[in-house]
Amino acid sequence: YEFRDSNLTDQNYYYYRIKTQDNSIITLPTTVGNESSLVYAYGKTNSAPQVDNITVTPISMDLGDNILARTVSVSFDVTDIDNIDANRDDSNLLNAGAWVNIRDGSDSSLNLNPNLNTEYISNANMDRVEIGTGTAIRSAEARGYRYTYSYVILNTDPYGTYDVVINAKDAVGTGTHDVLNTSNIVIAPEAIDIGGSANLSTTAYSAFKIDVNWTNPRVGRGVLPADEGIQSYKVSLSTDGGSTWSATRTVAPATYYNSHGYSDNKYHFRWGEDETTAPLTIDNQYTFKVEAIDVSNITGAAPLLFKSATTLKPAKVQSATVKNNSQGTDYRLMITWSLPSAETGTTLNDMPSGNAITYRVYRSTTEDFFDSKNPRTANIGDNMITSTNGAYDAAGSTDTTVRFFLDTNISSPTSRHYYAVTAVDNNDNESDFVKVSAAPDNGYVLGTPAVSALTINSATIKWTPNFISDSSVIYRKVGEANYKTTSDSSMVAANIEHSMTLSGLTKNTQYEYKVKSKDASGESEESASWQSPFQTADLSITHDPAADITATLTAAILTFKTNRPESFNGKILYGASYDKSALTSYNAITQTYTAIIDNLNPSMTYPYKIIVEDTYANQAVYENAVGIKTGNFEITSVKKLVTSNKATITWATNYPANSKVEYWTPGGEHKYSGSSKIVGLSNGQYIHRVVVENLKPGTTYDFKAISEETSGIEIEEDGAAFKTSVFKATAVSTTTSASKAIVVWKTNVSADSHVQYGINKVDENVDGGFDKAQSHKVVLDKLRPGTKYKYRVVSKDSFDNKSVGSVQILETKPFNVRKIKVNTSTNSTTITWKTNIASTSSVEYRSASDKVSQLSGDAKLTKTHKVEIKGLEDDTTYSYRIKSRDKEDNIAESKLLSFKTGSLEKEYDVTPTVSDLDEMELSATSAKIAWTTAGETSSWVEYGNSRSLGKNAGNDTMTVDHIVELTNLTPGITYYYRVKGEDEAGNKYQSGILTFTALVEPKITQEPTVKATNDAATITWKTNTDTDSIVEYGLTEKYGDSSGSSVLSKEHEVKLEGLAQSTEYNFKVGGVDNYSVKVMSANSTFKTSKDTTGPKIEDIRNEILRSRDAEGKEKISVIVNFTTNEEATSYIEYAEGITMATYNKKTRMNNTLNLSHSALIEGLNPATTYHYRIVTKDKHGNMTKSPDRTILTPKESETVLQKIIKVLEETFSWVSNLRDYLNKKVSSIRK
Repeated sequence: YEFRDSNLTDQNYYYYRIKTQDNSIITLPTTVGNESSLVYAYGKTNSAPQVDNITVTPISMDLGDNILARTVSVSFDVTDIDNIDANRDDSNLLNAGAWVNIRDGSDSSLNLNPNLNTEYISNANMDRVEIGTGTAIRSAEARGYRYTYSYVILNTDPYGTYDVVINAKDAVGTGTHDVLNTSNIVIAPEAIDIGGSANLSTTAYSAFKIDVNWTNPRVGRGVLPADEGIQSYKVSLSTDGGSTWSATRTVAPATYYNSHGYSDNKYHFRWGEDETTAPLTIDNQYTFKVEAIDVSNITGAAPLLFKSATTLKPAKVQSATVKNNSQGTDYRLMITWSLPSAETGTTLNDMPSGNAITYRVYRSTTEDFFDSKNPRTANIGDNMITSTNGAYDAAGSTDTTVRFFLDTNISSPTSRHYYAVTAVDNNDNESDFVKVSAAPDNGYVLGTPAVSALTINSATIKWTPNFISDSSVIYRKVGEANYKTTSDSSMVAANIEHSMTLSGLTKNTQYEYKVKSKDASGESEESASWQSPFQTADLSITHDPAADITATLTAAILTFKTNRPESFNGKILYGASYDKSALTSYNAITQTYTAIIDNLNPSMTYPYKIIVEDTYANQAVYENAVGIKTGNFEITSVKKLVTSNKATITWATNYPANSKVEYWTPGGEHKYSGSSKIVGLSNGQYIHRVVVENLKPGTTYDFKAISEETSGIEIEEDGAAFKTSVFKATAVSTTTSASKAIVVWKTNVSADSHVQYGINKVDENVDGGFDKAQSHKVVLDKLRPGTKYKYRVVSKDSFDNKSVGSVQILETKPFNVRKIKVNTSTNSTTITWKTNIASTSSVEYRSASDKVSQLSGDAKLTKTHKVEIKGLEDDTTYSYRIKSRDKEDNIAESKLLSFKTGSLEKEYDVTPTVSDLDEMELSATSAKIAWTTAGETSSWVEYGNSRSLGKNAGNDTMTVDHIVELTNLTPGITYYYRVKGEDEAGNKYQSGILTFTALVEPKITQEPTVKATNDAATITWKTNTDTDSIVEYGLTEKYGDSSGSSVLSKEHEVKLEGLAQSTEYNFKVGGVDNYSVKVMSANSTFKTSKDTTGPKIEDIRNEILRSRDAEGKEKISVIVNFTTNEEATSYIEYAEGITMATYNKKTRMNNTLNLSHSALIEGLNPATTYHYRIVTKDKHGNMTKSPDRTILTPKESETVLQKIIKVLEETFSWVSNLRDYLNKKVSSIRK
């Protein structure tokens, strides 16, 4: 039931009483009947909080680089009268009512609102101190709090007035109990100065306009114009250098950003055109400043520097002349000029074009009248005789670039007339004067011009004037409007021929021309019309590639001619991009050009161009894309036949050449085999065959076929690498369970599959098969759970070559029972436990009186187990053992345990209480909380990263077994939690606060370090959690090989073996933790060193052998045995005597790489001294020669026959004659 009383007064107590009665009392009697006792309650009304004493400092600021200057400090007080109540007495309330404890100010917040941004700061981020106290029993309570907070305005935040809004609310929290109070801070725009961040500048655009341009103030900080918080700019003009400002315009930024066709990301305001600004005065200086106005209509800081510009003048007319056009006494002077052209201080901007341009012509008969004057000189307009567009030509000229005025108002034919011409812009501003003068009656005659000395690029024009004058020729290509002028200011006497050479002409082109002569005073005569055209000569090249090119394998001689007997600059450009050149020489007798092109490559085609060019860039070009072809020397049909120790390489060439093969192992010494003999022709080709012997089995060789032609040109052809037969095991990896391990690996040839393994020694056991394959898999079973085994892979190919892997470690997974919990009633019990491997659930149990154990459980494979046993005797003790069997028949079992059922004689408690509380399936980001209750309740978990918790997860489903999953956890963070719930009767419960820590995701905490040798590398790194060890490596970032260990550790070390020397490898490291989470590093590289040390020769031993040849002569042989500390080839150099200077003999080289060596020195003479030394070479070509050693062969031993004859000779003197006879007989028998 609820009763709402809305007619109360603030800060007063109100008392209420409540009673109930049933339906037996129809009306309220004077005597109370079937009704309840009175229940009393009272309460006091709640006042709204109050916000006072808001202080914001500073109240304005500039957004400079100093952080302290951009720091806003805010302080304010929040109080509430409810916290100073002297009459409150909680002890009197008892059950009659409840007091709401209001911590006024605890829900205060600060809101900085700069219009474009909003920063919300809760009271948790503010400092606060208590202010004021109450009275009586509330004296210890604070009346309120003083809050302080500092906020840094970024130097890229928008300009404007920022509101600081304080929001406080008490427990009521709505209406008048939600209080706002406001202050503000002003952030005005920065000044726009010359050379500052805003780059203010001015540029004169025309005679009456100036372009003022600038960037937004903070463009240097990367602030975009739209983000500045500027609503407009104020542009001001001064005519006195900035002392006073006579005009101002406020402009919208969007209107003038990149305006007037600019794209430089600046604002452009054109004074004299934009915003109805009045035209400026010609050739006058003006000063400007620009100020920014923010979105709060506050004008920014005034600039300290201004920018000035001077308006320009209109462009002057060009090439003004005056010509006497008088006819008899009809005196006329023709003034001509060309269109205006901009020069320093002048402009064509804001001027009309074509016939729309107005020109003004001034005249005087006073010499030097127009000197030191301009069109703005006072009263100069009295001398203006016309304003015209100059397009009419009384002489009928069609030149569109020339303007005319014919002065027919000649007052004195013998007087010299002085003229000045100006051009007028769109604001009636005139250009400076261009001056000319002439006398109407001068009697000047040019004479008839003529053309001579025509070449491909020049022509000579001659004429003879009747007055002292200079020389000019105006000429152009026929059909073109633009013309050129060649002049000579030297004065030539009257009636003397003038000669002008026009150079730089284009070959084979028609030109038309006029001649012009001008006297010392500037009066000139010009041809009345264009003279008859002349045509320059042509330039061409004559060249026949078939007849004019002689090519060899490496050079070519090229000749050509031109159509004119002149020496021009000639060159040959050749090559695919014409990027090479050769100069030519000219033979004046034969008029032939020759170029020698050398350093060409055989079997190549070179496109070429022939270019001849005169000094005026007239060119003749001959291009041949087919080009120069050098001799085609090539190798084709490279083939190879490979066995275990040799390779036969064949190929063909189209020229006679020798035969050589260069071959090497990757990173190894380059060797050669072949013959210098020039092979003969066979079926139109030269067939080469080279046998490369003494190759190492199981080794990859690269090779080149090389042939040198008789002229010394050598070509080579890379052959596809070949490999002699061998095999190796790679990509060894394991997958383990509790009692099995699967070992897989690969070999590059077919081989059998065996794995040696054991707990103490690696060769305790062996398993595998003899089937030949390249992908291998061996299953090791009947292993112990949770046990480390040493193992290595062993494979043998069809040729009994064996590959034995390095010893590695694998570890089977443990299998155990843990976290056993029992919940009993009078006649049943529920037993729960966990295993680390999915397995069955069974409990074997019996009481003391039972003769046979009973079994209860479930065959379902799970890690979380629960078995409920029913039908038990009350108040009875049972012994039990838990057993779980995984899918591989491994069994985990507990020790023998016991439980006791409850007694029926004791009271059964159904209050929902928590038991078996546990965390399950922890990961880096989630966890499951499990518990049981005596009765069915809802399932909820409060949790957080502090004891204040703050988060909830769960559901209202009624159950006795509860599991709630917490998600989105932070790895490595300790979480506090408690469980709670409510049964259907409304009974609530909650546990105490417990903790768990989310798992840490594996990370590499120490980057890998590498210690590399010439053929191996040891890589170490660290992780923050235990993981196995993986290294993927290869020549590229695709890797291709891997190595590692399945042992979990935080410190990792993996050794890579069998690497190539002086080679860069890509690699990355990582591992997988016990929860199957994988981490890998970024790619890194290391480089193996180059092996420069030769093998060390040790343990040298000699063994003497005796033998006899067919003649019976004894020969001595010596076997030299020795070892090296690395695999190497070997042979022995030796000679007779003890002199170490020379070794004229050597044993056959053993090209097989071995650690143990034997060499046979044969055919030694008895009783003779020999010296020798051992020569070894490792796989990288490093050679070692032993110190010189000496051996003395034994004396020759006597045969049985010789011993018999010797005895007879000592006994009978005649026997000595028998010796020679017997020796001859023995020799004849042997033959």
